[in-house]
Amino acid sequence: MKVCILQHEGLVAPGFVKEWVISRCHEMQIIRVDCGQEYPPIENFEMLIILGGQAGAYEEQEYPWLIREKKWIRSVADSGKPIFGICLGAQLLASVYGKSVRKAKYKEIGWWKISFVENSESHVLLEGLPNEIPFFQFHQDTFDLPEDAVLQADNEAFDNQAFTIGRSILGVQFHPEIDNEYLQRILDKFGDSFEKGRYTQTSQEIANKETCQQSKKYLFQILDNFERLIDQENTSSIKNNMSM
Repeated sequence: MKVCILQHEGLVAPGFVKEWVISRCHEMQIIRVDCGQEYPPIENFEMLIILGGQAGAYEEQEYPWLIREKKWIRSVADSGKPIFGICLGAQLLASVYGKSVRKAKYKEIGWWKISFVENSESHVLLEGLPNEIPFFQFHQDTFDLPEDAVLQADNEAFDNQAFTIGRSILGVQFHPEIDNEYLQRILDKFGDSFEKGRYTQTSQEIANKETCQQSKKYLFQILDNFERLIDQENTSSIKNNMSM
C-alpha cells in the first residue's frame, strides 16, 4: 500500500505516522506543500494523510499554496480515496466542503482528554478505541462540521474534535502522530511562552513521554483500521471484476 502525506512545514513532521508506515512495510510519499512540490496522480496512492501546520486554512493571502492544496484535496475526496486529516488537515477538510474555519475564543495546548460519542466505535475507522483518550492539542482555530459529516468526538474546549464523512474520511483536531522528537521541537520553539490557562498547560506539564507512547498506540489502531478498510474495498473490487 502507498500512502501520500501532505506536510506543511518542517516543524510539523509525520512523527508516528512515518513509524507506522515503515512498521507495516508500506510505501510513502511526503509532499512538502509549502515548498511547492508537485502532487502525485491520485491513482498512484491508496490513502492520503494531511498533517497539521501553523497556517490557518483561511489564510490564503499569507499562504497562497493553500488555494491549490484545497482544490487537490477535494479532488482526492471526490475520488473516494481514504483521507485522514490531522489538526490543520481536519480544518482543510472542513474548508474544502464549504464550511467556516476561524479563530476560536480559546487556545488548546497540551495533553487533554477527548471523549468519543456514543456508538462511535461502530465506525470502521474508530474500532478498538476507548471512550476517552488524552491526546496532544496545539491549536486555536476551530471549524464547522461539513453537511455530510458525523461528529465522533468532542471535549470541553472544542466541540468538533473528530468527525467522519462516509466510511473513508476521518478528521481529528488533536495530534495522535506526535512522537518524542516532534514534541521536543515544539517545546524548544514555543515552550517558554506556554502558560497555565483554562485549556493550556505549561511546558513542564506537556513534557510527558509516556503519554506520547499511549498516543502512538491509538494512532496505530486508527491507521490499522484504515488499512483494513482499504483491503476490504480492494477485495470487493476484485470480486466484482471477476463476476463481470
